[in-house]
Amino acid sequence: MACADELEIPIRGTCMHPSLRDGDVGLVRPSRVYWPGQILVFVDPAGRILCHRLLAMARGAQGWRYYCRGDHSPGLDTPVGGARVLGRITGVLREGKREVLPWTGHLRAWLRSLGEVIRGR
Repeated sequence: MACADELEIPIRGTCMHPSLRDGDVGLVRPSRVYWPGQILVFVDPAGRILCHRLLAMARGAQGWRYYCRGDHSPGLDTPVGGARVLGRITGVLREGKREVLPWTGHLRAWLRSLGEVIRGR
């Protein structure tokens, strides 16, 4: 069960495996600040809710833009405006148990994704 300020969203697919697994329930909490390596939950231009790793961000005339990618996705997502961000994944409900995602996994996945982006994959 999520806390009062958390949303629960079902996780579908394998683009964020092993951090997020198909069938998990993501626990989403809004934040004033997001950091590279965290998993953001946002609405893409097609209206789908996605959970992808934050790789970079930039502040522009219209506010923050977030650059995200699924850990196993072939390329970057369309940049996300701050108004489309619902929050970040703080943990998951997996097989009936609440699990916190370790920062070591975030950092390792972020570095791997960033390296692939730099190499042009």
